[in-house]
Amino acid sequence: MPKLQVLALVALVATALTTPCDSARAESGDPEVPAGSESAAPKVSLDRLLRLPGTTESYQVEEEKYGGISRSEWAVRFGDAEADIDGAKRDLAAAQRELDEVASEGGGWNMAPPGASNPDAGPASYELLQKVRTKKEDVAAAERRRTELTVEASLAGVPADLYGRGAGEKVATPEE
Repeated sequence: MPKLQVLALVALVATALTTPCDSARAESGDPEVPAGSESAAPKVSLDRLLRLPGTTESYQVEEEKYGGISRSEWAVRFGDAEADIDGAKRDLAAAQRELDEVASEGGGWNMAPPGASNPDAGPASYELLQKVRTKKEDVAAAERRRTELTVEASLAGVPADLYGRGAGEKVATPEE
């Protein structure tokens, strides 16, 4: 009995391999099959079907894309934005330390108008004040770029886990 089952299975496989598919019959002009009906499966050769996956061809899985940009590229963009913010904040902290050092070198006899936090110790402190102001603007610009990237990613449908540290922050809207 097992021999009979094996022979029946071989006959079934042989029939399936030799019977033309719907698309082949449609191309040949067979009247039983309408001309526009093609199966959704791609054409695959018998040799390719008999090979084990990964033996001769490497299959690449296409990475998920959001707004035409892959997941890893979004991660790189957010990483760069965070690095820009961190660098700008480090530069600002260094400039503020310099300004504090110059202000503390003047001693206790510096004169300043009431309410001024850093009394003027000369032209060097003015340059440092300008440097601090510039560094504050750099931090604000870097944070603005990250916000713009977050808005772009949100519109593209990027998952929130890629947004980086700024993911939990609320994005400012024009109404606010």
